[in-house]
Amino acid sequence: MDSHIMDLLNGVSKNYNLEGKIKEVIPYVNGHINDTFRVKFETDDNRCEEYIFQRINGYVFKEPVKMMNNIKEITLHLHSKQDKTDCDIITFLDNKDGKNYTIYKEGYWRICQFVENSISYETVENPKVLSSAGYAFGRFQYLLSDFPMDRLYNTIPDFHNTKKRLDAFFDMVELDPLGRVKGLEDEIDFFKEHHSLASKLVDMQERGELPIRVTHNDTKYNNILMDRDTSEPLCVIDLDTVMPGLTMYDFGDAIRLR
Repeated sequence: MDSHIMDLLNGVSKNYNLEGKIKEVIPYVNGHINDTFRVKFETDDNRCEEYIFQRINGYVFKEPVKMMNNIKEITLHLHSKQDKTDCDIITFLDNKDGKNYTIYKEGYWRICQFVENSISYETVENPKVLSSAGYAFGRFQYLLSDFPMDRLYNTIPDFHNTKKRLDAFFDMVELDPLGRVKGLEDEIDFFKEHHSLASKLVDMQERGELPIRVTHNDTKYNNILMDRDTSEPLCVIDLDTVMPGLTMYDFGDAIRLR
């Protein structure tokens, strides 16, 4: 392992009450945003504990403190009411200052326990995996349906605001700054034809017909850790986009073609 990374991981770990010393580090390369490492600690009596260390991408997530506050708030709410033997959400450890993140070397870091015997799926052929994903995200929505929304930050404004995104698209069509509109008239007409349909949820929310709820906003089945042997859901992960939204955002994101 690169000595610079080892120095970073050792420096971050000193902010937590972790037993032992780092014995092994495995970089995770399938993530697209944050830097993720599986880190094994060995204690003086030869016990081993494994953790996930993650450095938050500050370019993508402009307000990491608010993001981590959202995660901590929903974690406390869920753990106050749910059966711990059922599907959970990934839980980040508090550091010595009681925060679920640590600032080190100008970066924002967080740590969680490694979930043993877990797997996430990039592609799915087993219907059980899809059923487990639906259950996990449905339970997530159900248990957070009474969450006080004034305790969450809107960390990425208009993340799923299709109305605003389409309005911006049509503005650029009118400007056509790079001369790309010619030859795409049929495609543009398709979006014009479906503009009102794509705006329906936002319109209903603005009229007060749909309540604001806690939304995950990235409901892919690879954002659920499942039992490697039974495909039962263990925990929902990738909570970086948790914020106020509409329940249908999560449903639509889960069933759309990818």
